[in-house]
Amino acid sequence: MQHSARHTSISSSAKSAIIFVIVAGVLGCAVWLGWSLLHRRYTLPTFSGLQSSVKVSVGITGAPESLDIRTTDDDSLDRVLLGNVYETLLKRDDNNKIQPSLASSWKVSEDGTTYRFNLRSGATFADGTTITSSDAVWSLQQIITKKYVGSDELSALSNVESDGNSTLVLRLREPDPRLLAKLTTRIGIVYNQRENIDYAKQASGSGPFTVSQWQSGKQLTLSRNDHYWGSKSKAKTVTVNFAADTTELAKALNNGQIDAAIALDQSAADAVKDDGIVKKQGVSNRKVVLAFSNNTQSILSDKRFRQAVRYLIDKNAMTEALGGGTVMTGPLSPLDDGYQKTDETFGHDIGKGNDLIKYFRFRVSRRPLTFVYPKEYGSQIGEQVKQTMYAEPAYSDVSVSMVDDATWSKTVTQDHQYDFTIYETDGEDDLDLLMNSNSYIGFVSTDSQSAWSKALKSFSSDDYAKNFQSFIGTLDDDSPVDWICTRKPISAYRSNITGVPVNMTYTQLPLADMTTTD
Repeated sequence: MQHSARHTSISSSAKSAIIFVIVAGVLGCAVWLGWSLLHRRYTLPTFSGLQSSVKVSVGITGAPESLDIRTTDDDSLDRVLLGNVYETLLKRDDNNKIQPSLASSWKVSEDGTTYRFNLRSGATFADGTTITSSDAVWSLQQIITKKYVGSDELSALSNVESDGNSTLVLRLREPDPRLLAKLTTRIGIVYNQRENIDYAKQASGSGPFTVSQWQSGKQLTLSRNDHYWGSKSKAKTVTVNFAADTTELAKALNNGQIDAAIALDQSAADAVKDDGIVKKQGVSNRKVVLAFSNNTQSILSDKRFRQAVRYLIDKNAMTEALGGGTVMTGPLSPLDDGYQKTDETFGHDIGKGNDLIKYFRFRVSRRPLTFVYPKEYGSQIGEQVKQTMYAEPAYSDVSVSMVDDATWSKTVTQDHQYDFTIYETDGEDDLDLLMNSNSYIGFVSTDSQSAWSKALKSFSSDDYAKNFQSFIGTLDDDSPVDWICTRKPISAYRSNITGVPVNMTYTQLPLADMTTTD
């Protein structure tokens, strides 16, 4: 009986032990699986879309020589740093519309001289410190007093002050209807006043990335900012490789050196192998402009002759020769501020062009017109202009010179020795150039200058929109240049890459959404 009782007792204990072992094993497996998933989340996308160890690379043209966005006047620097490392009070989306950024909302006084910006709650710098209005005040004061690049754009600003920790107040001497647009550029950056870095080699702001490595003119490595206040970068690092031209970019993508090539032209995109590659064409407001010398020594200083040339130029053929794009109908592109769709005033019309040009009886006995432009555009452009101007009744000889960038800069922008040239510009950037009579365009027009001045003195956004349209109409009629087309950038990337920027990629490069599907 004792034996039997003992046996019964042992069997009961064994069962309990077995159950304990099984339960412990299951719990142990669950803990191990949870730990495994936690520590291997780089292979499995989390709910936030982050993949902690993913590294991607992109290639672009245009290499900055310094990272100091305060003092280096280089658009390529804005392109890679704004929105990635530094953030501005306001920003542009990929349709070029002004959107909130570090300022979540704003209000403008009726007389257009006081702007109140409410700063975004919870926004922080890369070191985790909260962004306050005092940081914004300090940043603007630094830009003005130290004359950082773009400081002249704030000439109307009379006072900058805080109203509590989260409200920035700007007071102007006179209205500046373009102020909001200006604050989307580098002069709208809010810097960390506690930061102590070598700005030429380092960069740290409030954006989704910090700079982890920099090779001047060659490569920039961006690493995820774990303190970012918004949606964090999906990739741990994004490496930006700089190339001399789009042909080099296409080769780098074909050779597997980069995951994506941004802002390719059509010829470079055609050179990219199709196997496992996605190609997407975007939109931009980068314009190709045929400029006329308005210098009094040139026949093109006469408005009627310039208008005649605009009628005679076949912009469709020229756009094709430039590698494609969207033919423009006037000074503004569909993505520019203030654009309104209207009928083209100076469409290709040989009859109207001939009627105007007959007035001048311009003959080959006079000096040949000179067309000086960068050789990157190819010979077809020069031949088109030459043939257009030599046809009856103009009979104008055109001497074509395709030159390197340095020679173009000296001949055209410094010495003003040309009749025709080509330049590219983004958005409304060329308006200041055109309205500066001392520029290499040399455009002088009382009507356009008066309309421009009236637009800039507008009190409200509605008044500015109306006055700006009037100015654009006057400028179009004066024809200081001929706006040919806007570029269509092409992004080419491996099929396992997502979040690649496509639109507006000549001026901005948002990289935080880039990752892989692997």
